[in-house]
Amino acid sequence: DPRKLSKWMVKTGGTLLGEAKNLGAVPEKTQMTHDIIQSTWPAVTAPSPDDLDQRPFEADAIIANPPVFGHIHVAEALGIPLHVMFPQPWYYGTRDYPHPLIGMPYDKPADANFHTYAAFEGVAWSSMEGFMNSWRRKTLDIPVVYFGMGASTLIPDSGVSFSAMWSPSFVPKPEDWPKQCRVVGTFTDQKVVEASTKKVFDLSPFTDLIEWLEEGPDPIFVGFGSMVIADPSLLANMIMSAAEKAECRVVVQSSWSKLDVSASDRCHMVGPCPHDWLLPQTCAVVHHGGAGTTAAGLRWGLPTFICPFFGDQHMWGAMVARAGVGPTPCPVGDLTDDLLAEKFKELTSPEIKAKAEQMADNMSKEDGIQGGLDHFLDDLPRDNMLCDVSLLLGEAKVAKYDVWGWHKYRLLLTPENGIKISTEVRAVLESWGYGVEKDVPAMVYFKSWLSNTTQIGGLRFRRHGSTMYALGRVRDFKGGCLSSIYGCLRHVGLATIQIFYRPDSWARDYGLMGCLCGLVASPFYIIYEILRAFTVLLDRFFTGIANGCCHKNELKVIDNQREARVHETGSTIPPEVD
Repeated sequence: DPRKLSKWMVKTGGTLLGEAKNLGAVPEKTQMTHDIIQSTWPAVTAPSPDDLDQRPFEADAIIANPPVFGHIHVAEALGIPLHVMFPQPWYYGTRDYPHPLIGMPYDKPADANFHTYAAFEGVAWSSMEGFMNSWRRKTLDIPVVYFGMGASTLIPDSGVSFSAMWSPSFVPKPEDWPKQCRVVGTFTDQKVVEASTKKVFDLSPFTDLIEWLEEGPDPIFVGFGSMVIADPSLLANMIMSAAEKAECRVVVQSSWSKLDVSASDRCHMVGPCPHDWLLPQTCAVVHHGGAGTTAAGLRWGLPTFICPFFGDQHMWGAMVARAGVGPTPCPVGDLTDDLLAEKFKELTSPEIKAKAEQMADNMSKEDGIQGGLDHFLDDLPRDNMLCDVSLLLGEAKVAKYDVWGWHKYRLLLTPENGIKISTEVRAVLESWGYGVEKDVPAMVYFKSWLSNTTQIGGLRFRRHGSTMYALGRVRDFKGGCLSSIYGCLRHVGLATIQIFYRPDSWARDYGLMGCLCGLVASPFYIIYEILRAFTVLLDRFFTGIANGCCHKNELKVIDNQREARVHETGSTIPPEVD
């Protein structure tokens, strides 16, 4: 609910500290987050609700933004690439500025800024760890991520591409960002913008505004979009007073909060209105500092003053001042009529106007949509996504399986050097009789079962993953020690509650008989969890030694549940071949 979200963000300031001071909304926010996460799996595996034929669907790649939360996890489950696109800095640390939701100042670059990104992700993960691991295990069928296994740096450690959706002329790419990060530009179709300025639409609702605009010099635009303002009348009076003191004209747009400035001849009210028509008729803009609104004002060469409410709005206010296209920002709660009048005067200075016009000229030469598309295609692992057989036939089919196998006890293809095939090629192989099981050692059946493969005669078909993220892998000795201790304690804890949990859980599903069966089965579950505790303890510890001390790249040593695998969905069932 965007209204609730805006209200929450204004109340907390969009920072971790603000969240800690306002715990009342946490349960509702948590449920909203869980709903978003759970929606990601059907989004990448279920038929489209708009498809009347309900054709099977499975994503080959994912483009997502950070608030989706579950993006990297469903990408891991399907073995497909993820590309994050967002108009705020996220995941990848930089000295240039802190994470937008940490609440630190943007006055100068600092080493501490770099660490705020991992700190934010660590806090976010710790608040969702139980739910996320349960969802990973039960829905996605992939291993859990223990503490100490890089939960706060999942995206950077996996090398996920990140497209920053703002103008590189406005805020350039930080020098300490890796190569998979690009500042691609704002996602604005310039042709659509130009067409909208020439588009003929009904001006009758704006007759009074048009007459007012023609009566004097271009006004300053003031609008706070979807922000929920605590006291609209106080802010409206402040705007009218500042306009009188600065001797300027102001057009005020109301949205979710109505700002009534009708008492002043220097001010004019307007409701919903096409910005591409109104902004070119103004001389400057004052707004809340949303990424899109900031880009829109600068695209028209308008000096900008930002009154941030929360989150990244503080960042854009600081970047506007750093670029010299507007005065220093002031949070809306700290505004006074004198201060606002001073900012109105600064917005009309020739120096700021000249820099804003130069910024608009630079931004007009950028194509953010094309930049984002180029980045996506450049980083897409196409060589590992396409079927080897179909390429030989001059076609391009998405690979869904790795094929390998034995013939008369002789290994023909291994899982490491096998070929990638599409569902269509697998269907052809089956139609040629490769479904007859023969000449396969018994041990191969056992290995096939362990490695989550499908046995078809002398061939093995295993789901192909074009990108294997294997989240939570142990990368060093310290991580191995932490995750081994935490994982062991977790399973010991699970063992202690089985005597109560199992009868209660089964009783809820099957009644009295389920409770009795749960009592009988609980000792076996206790033994299983204890064995898992020792397995995890040894596996994580020795994997840490292998990767951290011996410079290996192992997923596991003895724990097969850490094996990276691709989820089998109904969308990959081979079609019948005539």
